[in-house]
Amino acid sequence: MTLDNYMNVDELLKKILEEGEFAQCKTADFAEFLPEFIEKAVENLETIEENALIIKHNPGNDEVINSMFRSFHNIKGSSSLVGQYTIQKIAHQTETLLHNCKKSVIPADETVVELILFSTGFIRKICDDISLNGSDEFTNRIFNHLKIIDALINVEDIEYVEIKDKQALSDKINKELLQEFKDEIEEDLKIIVNKTRELNSNSDKKTINAMYRAVHTIS
Repeated sequence: MTLDNYMNVDELLKKILEEGEFAQCKTADFAEFLPEFIEKAVENLETIEENALIIKHNPGNDEVINSMFRSFHNIKGSSSLVGQYTIQKIAHQTETLLHNCKKSVIPADETVVELILFSTGFIRKICDDISLNGSDEFTNRIFNHLKIIDALINVEDIEYVEIKDKQALSDKINKELLQEFKDEIEEDLKIIVNKTRELNSNSDKKTINAMYRAVHTIS
């Protein structure tokens, strides 16, 4: 019994790439609505990140899990209206993960919290720079992240999987999360370095906020 029995990752990657290309060519059509979408999305992301810290110390808090579920649901719905289909894909997959947590199919443990925070990190980066929709490297990183979530959702949902198989998957997920974390740290450090070079006495609020978010993500 292998993970490949429960998901077609090639089709998932193809769909992400196709939707990413479509979103890129349609960005101009949605341009006037993007600022409002981004503002609301960031508000939802902040709520999710605050609640993720609560769940980390109190994994049985159903109210907080429901709140995060609703926030991802809001992002998923509004992102499709402005052509941000990569964000929609991330939000949908993470929403499904939280749905399983709500149903007690998957425990809201530290691994789940890390996956949630990686999802918010990817969405935030796109909100900061819409052109990332056209980046193959960035899209592949998102694809790998969604593979991890999909693996957790599908295997935990199969009652007859042996415990040793679940442990092997857990070890694999932890290794992939560590690599994903390293990649995120490197990218955030690059942002900090680049933004530091832009700093001067007249630095705008956007530059300072970008540096703050990068430092906050690392911490």
